[in-house]
Amino acid sequence: MPLVTARPVSMNNGDLVTEFVDTVGTNGTTWTYPASQNHVQVINEGTASVTVVVSGNTKLIPKGGSWNAGVTFTSITINSESGVQKITVRSVRKKTNIVKTIGFPKIMSDPPTVTLGVNSEASTITNAVTVKSVDHQANNVINEVFVYEGDVAKAGEAYPDRDFVRNRAVTTTSSFGNLIVRFGYFGSKFEIYEKGQGGRVRILVDGEYIGKDAEVVQNSTGVYYRLIDFKSYGFREITIELSGAYFGGLKIEPNATVTRPKSSKTRAIFFGDSITEAGSSGANISYGWPTIAARMLGWECWNSGVGGTGYINPGAAGRVKFIDRVMHDVVMYSPDVVVSGGGFNDETNSKEAVYTAAKRYFTTLKQHLPTTEIIVVSPHSPTGIIPQIRKDIADKLRGVALELKFPYIDMVNGATYNKNGEIITPMSGGWITGTGHAGNIQTTGNASLFISADGVHPTREGHFYIGQRIATEIYNLYK
Repeated sequence: MPLVTARPVSMNNGDLVTEFVDTVGTNGTTWTYPASQNHVQVINEGTASVTVVVSGNTKLIPKGGSWNAGVTFTSITINSESGVQKITVRSVRKKTNIVKTIGFPKIMSDPPTVTLGVNSEASTITNAVTVKSVDHQANNVINEVFVYEGDVAKAGEAYPDRDFVRNRAVTTTSSFGNLIVRFGYFGSKFEIYEKGQGGRVRILVDGEYIGKDAEVVQNSTGVYYRLIDFKSYGFREITIELSGAYFGGLKIEPNATVTRPKSSKTRAIFFGDSITEAGSSGANISYGWPTIAARMLGWECWNSGVGGTGYINPGAAGRVKFIDRVMHDVVMYSPDVVVSGGGFNDETNSKEAVYTAAKRYFTTLKQHLPTTEIIVVSPHSPTGIIPQIRKDIADKLRGVALELKFPYIDMVNGATYNKNGEIITPMSGGWITGTGHAGNIQTTGNASLFISADGVHPTREGHFYIGQRIATEIYNLYK
């Protein structure tokens, strides 16, 4: 199944148009897009008819004919009735305003009951129907009824991994990764199929969290069903946030229906180091600042944080510096927005070296994603006493942002600049104040509450604080 790699062209109204020319035979070819498309045009330039299948629609196009349709899709299949035919495919991805709202999801006042089953026990739903995430018996086809905030593939070849999907959008050594899954559901209850990996799962129903805390995924080699029981029939939009866990699909009632979500969201990739990865928040993307910011802004959250890395620092063995993963982890997925922060792990290098590496990285983004909003974020500073090299790196990154005309959010100095270098939020001092942390409580400053006992990474409260402040700054930049 080839991936469409043609570079989209921006139109005057902001829409992105992708066009490619190829040939099809009688066995047919399916192309997949890295981002959802909203309109398709197929031109048959061959000498025989071709059949197009896209988003549940089937259309026969005679030789020399064409077909236009307003459909939402991520893949298209075309086959020839006879011989090899030349076709041209144009698709449109509608551009939307990146900021729609600001506000954090509430906790449900009347949540469903959540019950985790026993290892390897059968579904508790009578005559349950399986809705697979991937079908290993049918060429590993990914079920497109689910919207993934990430790029998924079959988790493995052996049982049970062959029945699960994992996020492959991040170049990292983390075994299981993070993933957000969305779908519509009409019914009264369903079960999530889980593998015992010791991760976390948190669920939203119609934009509200079921509970304050994420549920634990069992730490074992077994498989489990997690029952979500609403006690009444109805249509609900479901979001599942998975941290360090795979997704294995659902078990549903025999008269229930799973649908692809009716609403699209701004695709945002949050790129950076362990602060972006949600380090020390409980290793849980639900509590990480990118998820907090994305929820407040109504965005998708593709978390692309990799601990220990930076503009120069590749981190632990098997990981890479920012420039070495930007094409695969960002450019390939044509996001609407990239929020990119880092530099903390580069402080053993000179400010000039960091500037050079950062400019190369952000220039690559600008060249390959000319219509994407790129937002630069300064290094994280876990203390109110800020070393000079951190200040210097923050200043150099502001210079890069100004040169490339990107907005800049400076957590070190407490200022935000638009793409023209104009101050949106005046300099007010670092976001983290004081010298304490959770393992060394001090009576002044916010660090004792917002920084974990390791003295570097934010606590759960710290991630929430950073997330809501970044969301506020982004809202002020684009409102």
